[in-house]
Amino acid sequence: MSMSPKTEQPQLLLVQGMSRSGTTLLTTMLDAHPCIAMGYELLPTELPPLADFAQLLDRSWNESNQSPRKAGNLLKQWGYPEAGVFSKRASRALVDPAELAEIIRIAVSNGMTTCATLQDRFLLASKIAQHKSNTLDSEWYGFKSPLLEKKTGYSYPRGSHRILIIRDPRDVWASHLGAGFNASLKQVIKTWNLYAKEVTESHPNQSHILYEDLVRTPEPVLTSICDQIGAQYDPCMVKFEHSKASIFRDGLNHVNSAKLKAGINPSAVGRWRESLTKRESNSIAKHCGRMMDALGYRFQA
Repeated sequence: MSMSPKTEQPQLLLVQGMSRSGTTLLTTMLDAHPCIAMGYELLPTELPPLADFAQLLDRSWNESNQSPRKAGNLLKQWGYPEAGVFSKRASRALVDPAELAEIIRIAVSNGMTTCATLQDRFLLASKIAQHKSNTLDSEWYGFKSPLLEKKTGYSYPRGSHRILIIRDPRDVWASHLGAGFNASLKQVIKTWNLYAKEVTESHPNQSHILYEDLVRTPEPVLTSICDQIGAQYDPCMVKFEHSKASIFRDGLNHVNSAKLKAGINPSAVGRWRESLTKRESNSIAKHCGRMMDALGYRFQA
């Protein structure tokens, strides 16, 4: 666990990490905390013009008899698949379509007509997570976020705290294969090195954790995160499967919710030994070796 120097107390928490690295697990643990409200995957992709989207949300909510799952499915049927996914994800964050429509109308009244830029996407995601936080009377709120490369010119929202999680790249690749993801080994290696580079650099209001530490010794890892943001550790974070975490909301189960209901699984560490070929593991060691050394993974081989 590594922490950069603490600055102002953040309210917005951004969980970052490449796919199959434990971002959903970490987000669920944070969401289980009584004073933290997390929204999981909230960055929208392609949405209709926002004024039209608000009307579509109202219509889907009414015609679905106020069922979040059915409302999302209706949006897909009407030719708005990304909007349907986004609606369901907002509902998983306890923001149902009618409430989402109101959030969007307020954004429109403030001059936001589309959700075309990354800044627009962050703003909308933040408003949804903040709405959940207000509903639960939580002090902190957040969601899963991608890395922002310097060349994009974008910056993270002011006052946010980034928590990066990284996992042994061999286990990342093994998990990609097991989940049937279509990314190539070359792509996974490139992305892992980007995150590893970010992890080894020091930035204000940023911390990083290793997936392996989180599943083996979760209490001290989560205590350190809580100390960094100014919260008090709560045992619910480790027993998240019995908590308020909204990833388990009825009818809107996340793709990983079934596994999460089983609790922490330390046996997921080192599975690459059983599933990767020698060629695959050697290729990862060749291209990720320097960063693996820096993070201690070579010594866990």
